[in-house]
Amino acid sequence: MDIQNPQPDNILLCQFDVENLTTKAVVIDINNIRNKLSGAFAPYPNGNDQFHYQFSTDSDTGVDRLEITFSKGHYHLSDIRWYLYDQPLLTAKEYTPLTDSGTVTAQSDGYLITSIPLQNGLEILVDGKTAELVKVNEAFAGTYLKKGEHTVEFRFTPPGKAAGCIVSTSASAGNVIYLVYILLRQCKHNTGRNCI
Repeated sequence: MDIQNPQPDNILLCQFDVENLTTKAVVIDINNIRNKLSGAFAPYPNGNDQFHYQFSTDSDTGVDRLEITFSKGHYHLSDIRWYLYDQPLLTAKEYTPLTDSGTVTAQSDGYLITSIPLQNGLEILVDGKTAELVKVNEAFAGTYLKKGEHTVEFRFTPPGKAAGCIVSTSASAGNVIYLVYILLRQCKHNTGRNCI
């Protein structure tokens, strides 16, 4: 399939939904980029019912042709969407590196996106208040920020830390009690009388 008026500085993005009408796998290759929806009886079915593709090129003409290969089978493709993304925006990132806290200025309402995996025990505080965590880029932690300057703080408390501290403290207390018992018993053995 030839593309009319290709854009040399743009990344071409495509996504669509796949409904499998059989038990076989669905495989669609576009310009050697493969997406697969596992068959119904696959040992580890992936549930990948939305295919995503990203096309870019270093040529002066841009992406001007798509070669599409469909696997045999019966399936339905819907909600087909195409996007153009301006490639120079990838190198024009503006970000403020943060260690555990810092100040962020949001030019407009939007999302603070981190490279921190979304996980139990992670907390993001915005202006001293716990913010609602959202999953961004399929796996990472983010939160919504309103336009303006904000103080952002990251906290992580490993799950089970409190229980571990209690068990550790209990074990330490048990060791101290056992040590006192041994000393008192040794004292009684040496003197022949109670040492308390």
